[in-house]
Amino acid sequence: MQLESYIKLEQAKAIHNNLKLVIIGMVGVTLVTTLMFWSEGLKLKLLLWIGAAALIIVLRLYIGKQFTPKSTNAEAARAWLRFSIFGSFFTGLHWAVVPLVFLTSEADLNTLFVSIIFAGHLSASMSSNSAYPPAYYALAIPTTCLFAGNFLFHGGGFHNAVAVMICLLFFLTSFMANNAATLFREARELNFRNMELMQQLQVQKEAAENATIAKNRFLAAASHDLRQPLHSTGLLLSALEQHITSVEGKELLKDIYLGNDALNHSFSSLLDVSKLDAGVVKANMQHISFGDLVAPLLRKYQIEAEQKGLAFESAGDDVAVYSDSVLLERILNNLISNAINYTASGAVQVCWKVLESKGVRVLIQDSGIGIEGNQLEDIFSEYYQVNNPERDRDKGFGLGLAIVKRLCEILSIELYVCSEVGSATVFAIYLQQGDAAKVEAKSESQAMITTLTNTRILVIDDDISVRRSMVKLISSWGGEVLSAESEIEAISSIVKAERVVDLIIADYRLRDDKTGVEAIHRIRDELNQDTPAIIVT
Repeated sequence: MQLESYIKLEQAKAIHNNLKLVIIGMVGVTLVTTLMFWSEGLKLKLLLWIGAAALIIVLRLYIGKQFTPKSTNAEAARAWLRFSIFGSFFTGLHWAVVPLVFLTSEADLNTLFVSIIFAGHLSASMSSNSAYPPAYYALAIPTTCLFAGNFLFHGGGFHNAVAVMICLLFFLTSFMANNAATLFREARELNFRNMELMQQLQVQKEAAENATIAKNRFLAAASHDLRQPLHSTGLLLSALEQHITSVEGKELLKDIYLGNDALNHSFSSLLDVSKLDAGVVKANMQHISFGDLVAPLLRKYQIEAEQKGLAFESAGDDVAVYSDSVLLERILNNLISNAINYTASGAVQVCWKVLESKGVRVLIQDSGIGIEGNQLEDIFSEYYQVNNPERDRDKGFGLGLAIVKRLCEILSIELYVCSEVGSATVFAIYLQQGDAAKVEAKSESQAMITTLTNTRILVIDDDISVRRSMVKLISSWGGEVLSAESEIEAISSIVKAERVVDLIIADYRLRDDKTGVEAIHRIRDELNQDTPAIIVT
């Protein structure tokens, strides 16, 4: 919308909003004027004058209802403004006939009354039409001319003085009306500029948000393809290990392993954050045993803590929680890992307890470096690390707590942290208590293959580098490998080899929106046997 159109619309809205007050004022003053002159023997003239007032009021109300300020356009606003000019003009004529019809040449109370009515009417019109001066002038000019002309016609000192006062009042109210209109216009121009700026900011904000969403969705969707080269490199390193015999070569291979692991960990964390921001991670809520969930983590970090010379303590109730086991395990893993990384001496404690009011409380406490109070919010931001200006990879990459915060939001977990610099840090999470009777029993794992000698393994992966790496690695372990990029190629390879396979290893995401699960089921159907299978993702 253009500036002038916007101003016209605002002027129309302002006058329309004042219409009811104008009508109420007309009705009130008409009644008072009628009572004032009713006893003067002017009943017929008064009735005709009241009829004219009623006609003007009805027409202004009827046309006013056709105008809807919230949904009108600029053209309709201009039409309403034109109508307001005519409405004001006829209203002014209606009042201008009062001194002509009802006053005599004598200076009496009626003359004073009419003069007061004129002054009030002119002031009220100036106020109600201040947004649009033409509507004010349409009423004020004819009213002033007829009132002042009538008093000048009667002559005499008193009447002439009243005529002069009427003219002075007209010029004063006109000056004030012009000032009010200028202020109204300037305010609306400023508001229009602000609206333009807000729209521009909104467009830029939406563009930035869309760009972020697009980036996150791209990273989330492409994470499989982006991780494939790292996965392939790890497999090739494993295959290469048995060919390295020298001490120097083994040390060099170890350094390559560490670099590859660091890159893989950093890249995986970045992609995990992108997945969480893109909203593609959904919670799979179920009743789980918290003790069974946390036990592998406790065993893992018990070893790490002992290697650093730390005491590692854990204790808790035998309790079920209602959560997503995979996402909750990631939360606990990141919190415990942080506690050990930032603790040089002392102890790390993991304990959990059932609280009557807040479900299951889990505390992860350390005796590490602590966190400044003004940093407690920052630690959940990406790449923010306490006391790691040199970006030491051994202290992590600054994404662990960012992931924890996002996962807690997905699982509706309350997360709290308190810390004392140089003394201790405590993270607390509150989990919904589950139903122990609904916890699924863990199935006993069985070793189906104890050696790869004389074992035929089918590898299905749409990435050629991964397939080659898997072939080399499994072959180095003594296995016989068939590789394919799809289930169709895999079935063809099996038919040509004239021998069934003992194990299927399939990537989860294949080409053409296929999955490894679908490939495994089809191969099993073709072979008519329940071949053991592994999904890699």
